[in-house]
Amino acid sequence: MMNLNKLIGHNRVMGIEVNFESETVVSYSMIEVIIQNDLLRLEPIAIENQDFDHLLEVIPKKVPVCLVLTGKGVVVKGYKADAVEDSESILKQIFPFAKTREFSLNTYTNLQGESWAGIVRTEQLTQVISGFIDSGLVVADVFIGPFVLKQVLPLLENDICLIKTPAYEVAFVNESITRIDKNAGAQEVYQIGGKQIKGCDLIALAGSYQYLIENNGKTTCEVKSVVISANDFKANKALVLFMKAGIGIMFALLMVNFFVFSHFNTKVNSVNQEVLLSRSLLSQKKKLEKELTEKKALLSTTGLNSQSNLSYYADKIASLRPKSMVFEEMVINPVEINQYKQNLLIQRNTIQIKGHSTSSLQINNWVNQLSELGFVESSELIDLKYSNNNKTTEYTLQIKIRI
Repeated sequence: MMNLNKLIGHNRVMGIEVNFESETVVSYSMIEVIIQNDLLRLEPIAIENQDFDHLLEVIPKKVPVCLVLTGKGVVVKGYKADAVEDSESILKQIFPFAKTREFSLNTYTNLQGESWAGIVRTEQLTQVISGFIDSGLVVADVFIGPFVLKQVLPLLENDICLIKTPAYEVAFVNESITRIDKNAGAQEVYQIGGKQIKGCDLIALAGSYQYLIENNGKTTCEVKSVVISANDFKANKALVLFMKAGIGIMFALLMVNFFVFSHFNTKVNSVNQEVLLSRSLLSQKKKLEKELTEKKALLSTTGLNSQSNLSYYADKIASLRPKSMVFEEMVINPVEINQYKQNLLIQRNTIQIKGHSTSSLQINNWVNQLSELGFVESSELIDLKYSNNNKTTEYTLQIKIRI
């Protein structure tokens, strides 16, 4: 099935980390992820003023955003996965007296079966989402907690087992999260594709990468406003695409009408030209059919269109090579030029090997050993010479395979 996201050009997303430093202070980190010619391009965007209104001025209106909520407004707790089945059960295990509708969460389970939940108040989550949507931006997806960091581990140039962002310190084993601690604000710089990415931008990158690559542009957040925003964006993109296609079809039809009119207006000249062109095409067709027949005959004569075990025999021959012998070239069914008839001679069922060795005796023993193989009809040294420069014997061996 055709991927609608690829069809509508859904190849850009703005990753934004919303870090709740306190009840009144929120900081933002932002990075744009672009897929261009199957290559991933990262564009970190510096935010000089952490004011939300200033942030809105920096974000392009036509680029969807992917939010990752972190910091003190987000509770990250472990839970026993085997004892719970749904969000309500998870919340009851972490907050026994909590009301399910008052909280939203994301979960993560590592390879060892250890599970964590990122929890935020639904009211707080809704306020953040509404702030972006009400400003005319498209919220494509929302993630809670640092779990998305696991998505960027394969992108990091060095083997990383600990990632530090302003809000978290996350440890990994075999690209699986094993520990999540709050961080005091210290962060490091990481290398991705030769570009330096700060720890504060890494979670924003991870969220956008999770949405754009891992989720293939599908929204996982169940908040109704996010689902509507993402679907409206895709629908509008699809509508624009189909309108462009419709205009293109209409233009093509007008061009067809124009050419039909021109054709009938110059019918006599066109008919004469078509007759001449048809004769030329027929002549060319006969020539191409003749060439095709000759090439088919050549392939049939040489046996190139039939199945062959020569590759297997070549591999078997190579496996018997002494360690002191070096292969420089192995040719299956070598081709020679007939100097008299100026045509190609294909030596069928033949393997030709060129190389060098430090021992002429080993070359001779190896040739004798090959002659004893059941599938070898003959093995012959057609060229053998000693090189004084590197003290080696250069050889050319031709092996005829028994049919």
